[in-house]
Amino acid sequence: MAKRQPPRIFPPDEGEPNPKQQANGGIFRRAGEPEIKRDPEREQARQALEAAVQSAASRRQSRVKSQYREKSASLEQKVKKNESIERESKERPPRRRGLFGALRALTGIILRYTIMTALICGVIGYTGYKALDHFISGREVQAPDVRGTTLDLALRTLKNAELTLELKDEENNGEYAAGRILRQSPRPGAIVKSQTPVRVTLSLGPAMPELPDVTGLRPVDAEIKLRGAGFEAGERTWMHDASTPRGVVIGQDPPAGSRMPEDSRAQLLISLGPPIAEYSMPDLRGETLERAQELMERLRIESVEVRRAVREGRPEGLIADQEPQPGETLQPDTPVILTVALRSGQY
Repeated sequence: MAKRQPPRIFPPDEGEPNPKQQANGGIFRRAGEPEIKRDPEREQARQALEAAVQSAASRRQSRVKSQYREKSASLEQKVKKNESIERESKERPPRRRGLFGALRALTGIILRYTIMTALICGVIGYTGYKALDHFISGREVQAPDVRGTTLDLALRTLKNAELTLELKDEENNGEYAAGRILRQSPRPGAIVKSQTPVRVTLSLGPAMPELPDVTGLRPVDAEIKLRGAGFEAGERTWMHDASTPRGVVIGQDPPAGSRMPEDSRAQLLISLGPPIAEYSMPDLRGETLERAQELMERLRIESVEVRRAVREGRPEGLIADQEPQPGETLQPDTPVILTVALRSGQY
């Protein structure tokens, strides 16, 4: 094969002065014409200008030639490299595949077909699964909002939406009344399959703390204990109790252990102490002082005062007057005054 020569690029000869123009001083004139005389200064300036132009043209021509030489050398190297590769490929003997090479090629073909078959089977299987899932699970529906409704109403609403109801939990809540649905899952508006169970949480209403036992306490202490448990002391009622000192709580309503909403009021029953006995003041006039004092002791009269005074017409040594008067109300703490008659001249 003949050796291919690289193309040679020759730059244009730009800026070379015309010999004939140089001979005539840069100005063309016809034969027989007289030589034109020029001003020396202008001639000197013109020559300097021409020298500068020629210098610039020479530099430009050198630069262009250098670029073309570089391109020519690069192109020549590429041509030589291609020729070398082509020559080596022709001189290299053909590669012979042995048994191992054939097995490797066969393994590669089998592997490629296996991967392609697996991908196709995966796509077909996924498509079939989605179709079967849609066929079994049914169509897609939107979950309605059943929060704040009763279980019966929620059951009817979900049945109309082709869904089912499942009670998940119950808890206290102050926002929803007892028996109302507090939460639901899936959330309202979610897209689900038909016959999907909607799990709901039922409200038990506000928290119902246990009322503490405040019997046996003073009213102030009972009120503090009630407030600590989330309650308030309500109306107070007083009554006598023979076994409880005055000013002690002997009862409460509702009773201890009852569950009530927070801030509820508990009524208190407070003891006035043992009941006070009331008697009708007996008529002690004409009785001896010993007999009258014995009777007052039996009535548990705490204060008995004895006075002595002259009473005309009254027997000496007997009760002539009394305070309170017979028939008036008498209590154990009522002061009693007994007046004993004296003989005239004894007092």
